[in-house]
Amino acid sequence: MNSVAWILVIRDAALPAALGFVRSALDKEPRAVAFLDTYGLVLLRLGRHAEAVQQYDALLAMQPGMADSRFARGIAKRRQGQTAAGDADLAAARAVNPTVDALYATYGITP
Repeated sequence: MNSVAWILVIRDAALPAALGFVRSALDKEPRAVAFLDTYGLVLLRLGRHAEAVQQYDALLAMQPGMADSRFARGIAKRRQGQTAAGDADLAAARAVNPTVDALYATYGITP
């Protein structure tokens, strides 16, 4: 289920369906970091930035070194007007993974 949701979200396609798939996956494994990451990205794509930040907060509490999730959380924070906090997340993500901007650009997601 999560794999289908991931494919949809990186293609920016059928986001309501992606949301359903990832929720089904999380029902079975609520602490699965990969599923939480997908859920956060679906919420980000849907413009539900506050919810995306909450999901990424939960994920990063479990796995603080996940650069991709920190990067996406930074974008969500910036889109909520939390520029300084978002920029801090983006910088932290880039310090761990200098290519994270390029990766997200392939998904059509930029800060």
